[in-house]
Amino acid sequence: MHWIWEDKNWPSYQFNEELVTSHNAELRQKAGILTGSTKYLKEADSKQLIIEFLSQEAMSSSEIEGDVLNRDSVQSSIKKPPISRRLSISHRF
Repeated sequence: MHWIWEDKNWPSYQFNEELVTSHNAELRQKAGILTGSTKYLKEADSKQLIIEFLSQEAMSSSEIEGDVLNRDSVQSSIKKPPISRRLSISHRF
């Protein structure tokens, strides 16, 4: 793996607009389903789902950089203030 700025085409990239549009539409649909589904969850379950989602995103982003994070540590950090306050989730579960 190499950094984006090490690519021979940097910064002149070409992309398939149809493919990007298709992936974007799929993402919007899945995000809508997720958002709608949370309306039927108890508040504590909804907050836990947010924590699960955020921790998975953090872990996936770190993997791109070659770092492997501990899931429990990431979730613990998300549950603590000030992050929990900014997300309107309690750090007490």
